[in-house]
Amino acid sequence: MLRPLIFGVLIAACLTSCQESEEAELERLEAALSSAESQGSLNRTSHELSLGLERKLKRLEDRMEKGLEGKELELFQKSAAAWKIYFESEWQFEAESFHGGSIQPMIANSAATRLLAERIKGLEEWDTTGRFKAK
Repeated sequence: MLRPLIFGVLIAACLTSCQESEEAELERLEAALSSAESQGSLNRTSHELSLGLERKLKRLEDRMEKGLEGKELELFQKSAAAWKIYFESEWQFEAESFHGGSIQPMIANSAATRLLAERIKGLEEWDTTGRFKAK
């Protein structure tokens, strides 16, 4: 009886620690991006930052899918699918102006980062009760 309780507490502590370290990693990458000294470093760091935000969005969407039901779930899934199409098209469009240039990866990653951050913020603002907030 006590083992499942201890196991649950350990899992909760681990998840909290992982989420805190994720936020710390995103902050570290943002700082590294501002202090990068070469185009290659800017490209790599901006890519890592966009990947981190993709993971954060995926976890938020997963929590929402598990918590929504019926018509609300159906509309959320439709919205998420449409947003993904928009996301792919938009960052590619923004980066195309720099096709072939050494700055193109950073432009693509910066656009992706901005779009992902906006989507996360929008979903978090929609969740006025905090039921999908990472715990």
